[in-house]
Amino acid sequence: MSSSALFALIVSCLMWGTTGVVAAGMSADVSTFAIGSFTMGVGGIILAALTWPAVRKAVAIPEARWWVLLGGIGVVVYP
Repeated sequence: MSSSALFALIVSCLMWGTTGVVAAGMSADVSTFAIGSFTMGVGGIILAALTWPAVRKAVAIPEARWWVLLGGIGVVVYP
């Protein structure tokens, strides 16, 4: 594994693990739905920004289009 991939993995693990800690420290006026929506929205924007060039290359390959579509549906349906 390259050092940049390892760094990205560590950063994503840290961000994933701190969501509950931040949510626990927030005001009771903020619903869990709002916290989850914000987390998924920001994560989705970051994911789209970082992977867009790779997605464009993958979609250009006819055999890979279904896999990209299936992966996208999986990400949307996951929560």
